[in-house]
Formats: sequence, structure tokens, C-alpha cells
Amino acid sequence: MYKLTILWPGFSLFNEPQVLFFQTLLNEFDTEVYFISDICYSDELKNDSKYYKEFLNNRRVHYLKFPHFRLRGLSLFQIAKLTFVIFKILTSRKTDAVLSSTQFTVHSKIAFLLSKLISTKFFIYTEVWQFEKESNVLLSFYHKLSHFVVKHADCVFVQGKFKKNVYVEKGVPPDKIFILPFLINDVPQDISAITYIKRNKIKKYLFIGRLIPIKGVDILIRAFVALSRKYNDVLLYLGGDGEAMEKLQQLCRELNASNIKFLGWLDNKLKYSLLQEVDYFVLPSLKINNRVEGWGLVLQEAISAGLPVITTDAVGSAWDFVQNGVNGYIVKNNDVNALYEAMEKLYKMSDEEYLEASRTSRKIFEEYNSPEVLVKTLKEVLRK
Repeated sequence: MYKLTILWPGFSLFNEPQVLFFQTLLNEFDTEVYFISDICYSDELKNDSKYYKEFLNNRRVHYLKFPHFRLRGLSLFQIAKLTFVIFKILTSRKTDAVLSSTQFTVHSKIAFLLSKLISTKFFIYTEVWQFEKESNVLLSFYHKLSHFVVKHADCVFVQGKFKKNVYVEKGVPPDKIFILPFLINDVPQDISAITYIKRNKIKKYLFIGRLIPIKGVDILIRAFVALSRKYNDVLLYLGGDGEAMEKLQQLCRELNASNIKFLGWLDNKLKYSLLQEVDYFVLPSLKINNRVEGWGLVLQEAISAGLPVITTDAVGSAWDFVQNGVNGYIVKNNDVNALYEAMEKLYKMSDEEYLEASRTSRKIFEEYNSPEVLVKTLKEVLRK
């Protein structure tokens, strides 16, 4: 059995849906998982379901509890200490490969250098597909080092085909880049219970995410208000909280949008329930200062529930989960009219079109979210 050492930034309630990813690696390989940061660690998780307790209390899952995992949050002493800890981890067992998440973290750079030092394969799993330009000399060098890590890793894993193309354009050899599905837990507990023709008399649109500027919720509100002025049988749910909530609520008051409901923070049980209740899902993220939505996990959850979806060209998973005009639409980000038109197209779907869209979403999810594909891909790479 292949031995894997996984170094990941952290784990929290936010990461609950991703347990399947780690659990598959623990089950199919001789794996040790190390979560670096205490920022993401949460004791609340220990009070959750048996499934999560088993994962969190697994003797092969470890929490290093460093104060941060990025350069700005660590002192030189902490970086030196982290280097020593990772060196001890890598030399305490003969591992076939080190799998680290995202090249921009400090631990990934340390693990890359130490892996080369002890002649161990180093794999990087990256979510990034847009690259910020830094005016600060130190941070500019740090980012160049990040790109060096990706180009010289033994293997680069990406979540989807769009990201693979981005890294090929950045000069990473295509034969070193593999799509490794980032598995999530299935939203419907009973797949046979999915009701594809479930549209309500009041058509319900849903957004779930942090209420921060990059999510583009203000664009969604304006597009939905335009839709609701034409059709009076529509409702928009906004799930989540964040720094922009007050401004967004004020915008709704200014636009007299009484059919927009702010739901606040949602636990996973309520989130999954909503995904199976509503008719459509919208993720209207923006590109701001070259920052984008790296993946868009909630889009993956939405198609799991068989929902037609709308998202933008600033969401990394869009091209993997949306077939334009079939199970939804990818629109230009920061474009109220484009978003409005896509929402209207979903509204106007016939029952047959809705059924096709819903089934397509579910099929895309099942083909992507496959533990068998993940294991097969990793084994092929390790054999090389």
C-alpha cells in the first residue's frame, strides 16, 4: 500500500463537506494527515455526527495548531519551528509522496524544499488560477517562489479542466498536471428521493456564501429586482453572513425588494435542506483586483442536489459543473443585465427543460465526485 503524507492548511465547520476527500485517502492509502493552522481548527466539530467524530478522532489525523499558514501571519521563530516539525514528520516514516495544499502557504514551500532534500516525491494540490501582482519586493519574491514550487513539483493536482489549461499556459508541463476531484459529501442523503420536477408555484432562487464584496451579491440583488418587477412569483434567499450584510440590506430597502430574504449563517443541515427545497442556485462572484473565486464548492453542492445553476466567469468550477444552456449558464461577472437574462431563462424553462437541466446537474456531479476516480488517478501518478 502506498504511503502518503498530507499537509493541509486546516479544518473547520466550513470544511465539513470535504470529509469524504480525506476519508477516501485514509481508507485507500497508508495516509497520515496533518492540519497546520489552529485558525481553522474547531472543537465544535467534536460535537457533530458520528461520521465526523470518527474522522476527527482518527489516530492518523493530526492538528499542529500553528497560529497561521501564510507568510504574513508567522514570525521567523514560528517558521523555523514549522520547518523542524515538518522535517520530523517527513523523516519519521518512509513516505512515497508528500501531498500539500496550495503553493502560496509557508508549509508548502518548506515541504517542497525538504522533500527535495530527502528525495521524496512532492505533489501540490492548487486552487489558484488567477495570480496577484505584488508591489512589495518581499511578497513579490515570495510569489515567484510559489510559482517555482508549482513548476518543479513532481506532480500538480488541480480540481478541474479549466485550471489545468491555466497552468499549462503558465509553463507547467501538461504531463505533470492531473485533475484530482475534490470530493464532497453528497447533499441528498437518499439519492432516490431527488425530485427533479420540484418547481414551486413561487420560483425560489438561492445564494449561499459569505456576504463580502467579491461574492457579487449586490449584482444578484439588482438582477433579481429587475426580474421580480416583471414576474411577481419569484423569491430570492440569501444564505450567509459577513461584512457586507448591512449594505446589502440597505440596498434591498432602497430598491423596495420585499421578496428577498436574508437567512443568516446556515449550518450544513439547514443548507442541505434548502438546496433540496429551492428551484435554482446562483453564485454571482466577481473578479476584484485580480482576485477570483478559486473553486466555488457550493456550486458543487448545488448540482449534487440536481439544481439548475447560474454562475460567472470568475468562478473556478464553472466550466466543470455548468453546460451552458443545458443545466444553467456561465455569465460575465459584474454584469447585472447578463445575470438577469440568465435568471429569466431559468424561470421560463418548460418542465421538460427543467427535468433535463436537473438530471444533467446530478449526472455531472456523479461523474466528477467519484472516489474511484480519485484513487485511480493517485495510484497512476504514484506508479510513475
